[in-house]
Amino acid sequence: MMNHLKTVCAKSPLRTNFDKLQKTLKFEKLFKDDKFQTLQPHTFDQEKLRKKLALMCIKEEPLIVEHEGFQELINEAEPKFKIPGIWTIARDYLKIYSDELSKLKKCLVSERVSFTTETWTSVHNMNYMRLTAHWINKDWKLCKRILNFRQIGVARVVLHFKVGQF
Repeated sequence: MMNHLKTVCAKSPLRTNFDKLQKTLKFEKLFKDDKFQTLQPHTFDQEKLRKKLALMCIKEEPLIVEHEGFQELINEAEPKFKIPGIWTIARDYLKIYSDELSKLKKCLVSERVSFTTETWTSVHNMNYMRLTAHWINKDWKLCKRILNFRQIGVARVVLHFKVGQF
């Protein structure tokens, strides 16, 4: 019965050769700034989806992967995706961080960079400071990256930055 479901039955979600025969289509922007979307073929990629999940958890809430409602949603949307645990996502965070840091280092090697700082107080009366690098790339586009963001004390603003660190 299981062999029949995996190989023969056309309506079975367990059919393994179905993906090889039929592509799924999705609407996607070709370029980041595009206003229009085009229809593109889509293939399931566990690693790509895992990275997107890690990026979402960085922006939102890391523990969302353990919520029952989120797991049900993912299982309904893409049953083939195996939701990683919180420790796997934490390792993915570190990989994303090191990848982005190396890309930033390569980008800033030949650029002239300006630095700005900004401080503000949250609604909870906590003080924060941000260090941002600004530069114009070879395509004459203004680029900026946040290099550091931290909570600071009320009376002091300390900037720890070594020239040539990046």
